Amino acid sequence: MRIWVCICAVLLLGCRPGNETTDLFETYQQRLANVVDADTSPLPESDKVQLPRKRELIQPIEDVTFGLLDAYDLRKCGLFQLIAERNSVLGKIQDPFRQLDYEVSFLTKPIAA
Repeated sequence: MRIWVCICAVLLLGCRPGNETTDLFETYQQRLANVVDADTSPLPESDKVQLPRKRELIQPIEDVTFGLLDAYDLRKCGLFQLIAERNSVLGKIQDPFRQLDYEVSFLTKPIAA
């Protein structure tokens, strides 16, 4: 029974309303004021800005596919090698920075007539 009461108490204490960031900042400010022997100043009121979740910021890009003969024509302008490197085993597991580098290279490659 005591264990049940302790668990309920811990759960209820964890659900207290309040802004944890503000509480931490107030504690920091109080400790700093104690060290430098100064009075604490009131915290300025600020509006919270709710940032979107990371998964909401990432927009899926659909892959573009085309036939082998169309891909073979890309060798004339140098894109065939670039696409082949992207479709290799290492190209498929590249990090986001390398993916961006590939896309920039793909878009800025001069087109030969």
